[in-house]
Amino acid sequence: MADRTPESEASALAAQTSAAPVRARRSDGGWAPVDTTLVREADSTVRAKNTTAALTFSGGGSGASLVALENQGHELCFGWPTALPEPGLDGDTATYAEILPASTSG
Repeated sequence: MADRTPESEASALAAQTSAAPVRARRSDGGWAPVDTTLVREADSTVRAKNTTAALTFSGGGSGASLVALENQGHELCFGWPTALPEPGLDGDTATYAEILPASTSG
């Protein structure tokens, strides 16, 4: 077995793995940490800042496209049967207030 020297220790490689993505490709081709913070786009849609798949939420309106997920040329889209209000954004959460009828307890 070879002796370990400070020089051999300095040239050692290390790898860190994760079960979930930690970086995603940005629109400019570079890489950045995954950031699920939601932002409003100029067309009023809502999307996460930097994720591995394109996830877009409705900015309000007809409800035809509540949420759409696009990845590797495939798209999955869910609609809503009624008009949607503009969502409130808080970090990684979009809230569509009062889209369900008020419930009464009793």
